[in-house]
Amino acid sequence: MRVALLGPSFIPNRSYQENVWAEQLAKAGHAVRIIFAGKSTTPPTPITGPFGTFETQTVATRFLPRGTYKSRGLVPLVEQFNPDLIIVCGDKLFSLPVAKSRHLASIPLISTYSENLGMHEFDWRKPGITLQQRAWALAFAFYRGGPIRIMCRRSALIIGNTPQAREIILRLIRNPAQRADARSRLIDMPLGFSPDHFHFDPAVRESLRASWNLQPQHVLVAVSSAFTAVKGPYIAMIFRAMVEAMHRNADLRAVLIGFSEQPDHVDVSREVSSLIAASPFPDRFIKEPFAQRDRLSKVYNAADVAVFGRASISCQESLGTGLVACFPNDGSLNHLITRPDQGVFFLPSDQSDLTRALLQAASSISSHTTPPQRLAFRRSLEEAARWLGYDRIISNVLDQLRARGTPLPA
Repeated sequence: MRVALLGPSFIPNRSYQENVWAEQLAKAGHAVRIIFAGKSTTPPTPITGPFGTFETQTVATRFLPRGTYKSRGLVPLVEQFNPDLIIVCGDKLFSLPVAKSRHLASIPLISTYSENLGMHEFDWRKPGITLQQRAWALAFAFYRGGPIRIMCRRSALIIGNTPQAREIILRLIRNPAQRADARSRLIDMPLGFSPDHFHFDPAVRESLRASWNLQPQHVLVAVSSAFTAVKGPYIAMIFRAMVEAMHRNADLRAVLIGFSEQPDHVDVSREVSSLIAASPFPDRFIKEPFAQRDRLSKVYNAADVAVFGRASISCQESLGTGLVACFPNDGSLNHLITRPDQGVFFLPSDQSDLTRALLQAASSISSHTTPPQRLAFRRSLEEAARWLGYDRIISNVLDQLRARGTPLPA
């Protein structure tokens, strides 16, 4: 099968949806080309890895404000590739010409939506929201509503990647008949992780823990984030909660992943370094630079618990390696947890409640007192998260498309 993946951006060796879809489809033997926005149109370029090979190609694009993109050259590039299936990610204005093309109308199209309330408010009529949030919601409906409605009408399958995406998308479709039609083709399917990168490896765990002089009884908490200004408050809150938890549990250790000297990361990186140096437990913190997938997987293998202040794809990746997760209880991540001992939820931005969650997660780990018990527990958590592996997600999506009568090559 020939699959065209369309989206405004592509960064190699990242865990974004389009990256892992391309890798897993290529691994399954399909011909894949990612076409994304660029300053000029370029020839297809192969990317080869353990998964096989897929192609990338840029199309000359106007980069507009607020993460929107417009290109007149996308349709001819898709036609040249001659796909059996088109998958649209990201900004729908970028891929709108493909949705409107008569020449491509017979090719099945899947569109994906990752909108969530962690971004901003989407219902401008909602009582009690701020004027700024109301403005964000109105701007979204005005600028993005039209392309989304057209894309939904064109899609053989509409995928909501977040718990709130279904409601957000359907609210934009005002015509009752069209809304009902879109609802019949809309499925909820979360973002996932690359199973080739994120899985439990006891040898990797023991090697890295030994290099950090960690003892078997130590419970290592991983905090992974881009150390940018917008995430600074979350990181500082997590750090303070960690220090308080360390006061109450002598076996707690932490690894902070995200330090960088890049211009948009350096200020927060230095602030966190200062917090560590001034804390009562500077020797209990391990500093790691912003990590690519291979290194991040190794760090997660060495850890026991992962904590996040907001939703990110690393949440799924931490679960894929069998970590106990501490997630904010804001509705954005609850659907990822399928059994009680897999995660602990805390009130968003509540430092004391996060401390409670950290201590509860550490206690869950420590309750498995022998190495064989801990290994069995870790393996069971890894298996509980396997449904989030992109190999299974993609297989599920293609099966659902075929079950709805869409003919696809093997």
